[in-house]
Amino acid sequence: MKSKKPGPPPTPESGLQLPTGPDRDEVIRQLEDGLVELEEIQDALYRSALCRTEPSIELTSEQSQYLTRFGGWLDLNMGRGLLDQPAFEQLIETYGIYHEHLRWLARRAWKGGKVPADEFDGLSAKRRAVLSQIRRLLRLFRTAESTVDPLTGVQNRQVMKQVLAREMNRAERTREGVFVVLADIDFFKKVNDTYGHRAGDAVLAGVAALLTQGLRPYDSIFRYGGEEFLLCLPSSKAAAVRAVLERLRKNIEAQSFAVDGGRVLNVTCSFGGAPLDPAIGVEKSVEVADMALYKAKETGRNRVVLAQARPRSPAERLAEGSGGASGTEGC
Repeated sequence: MKSKKPGPPPTPESGLQLPTGPDRDEVIRQLEDGLVELEEIQDALYRSALCRTEPSIELTSEQSQYLTRFGGWLDLNMGRGLLDQPAFEQLIETYGIYHEHLRWLARRAWKGGKVPADEFDGLSAKRRAVLSQIRRLLRLFRTAESTVDPLTGVQNRQVMKQVLAREMNRAERTREGVFVVLADIDFFKKVNDTYGHRAGDAVLAGVAALLTQGLRPYDSIFRYGGEEFLLCLPSSKAAAVRAVLERLRKNIEAQSFAVDGGRVLNVTCSFGGAPLDPAIGVEKSVEVADMALYKAKETGRNRVVLAQARPRSPAERLAEGSGGASGTEGC
């Protein structure tokens, strides 16, 4: 048999889209099962060859790769979005090449023909290629899992600092405005105390979904802690940020959240925002946004407060090529 050389394993640069929630969990389960099944397939081949028993149809059928659990899952999901990506297409191709060689070798061993050592070595190399690709995908999906808050599906604080630092560097380079916003669910403790933590979780997940749906594709949202979320809004001016936040605030106020027992809850959310200012850094900028949020809470909740931009020094105004910086409304 003429040996085919499997392609290289996928890399993070392949543009792999990593889903969140149940879709991600299902992929991880299937990839883990694929690793186990490859061991089972290898054991079945050894048993057939050493004990001189007829190999199973899963080893010799022309459709053998689709008769396995893992191969069946790959085939079922081909062209359905997630697996329609270079990394998975490469895995499917490599898995098919491995099974083609496996069929040939299993049939030859059963018929009593001598299996050349280089053919057995070739099969082992193809099996290692499949294992390598599955393990690499598992690492990528497990890494994605560690950066996503499991309850709300938004990114967690593990990646927040990296994103904010990147956006601040971009803002300093381009002189375009970037805002950080803290959003806090009003009287959330009362929801937990009155209706229980399962109801609180339902409200958190629902609010996170509304916030995510209301943002632009290049905006970011993070679970900041407890009932707080942090939003990062690049390429934004104060008036546009206020309009976005007012729309989000009204959407949350108008939404009813279903919880256990058929109950329906309504909540509101307060917002405090500030420019992401390279002169004071990420942490101080977030502190300013937190002060704006405190003012929103102190003045009645269910409202938006934006901190004013820090006045620029003459040197900064000269560097920006303008006579001054416009302030934002709010505290």
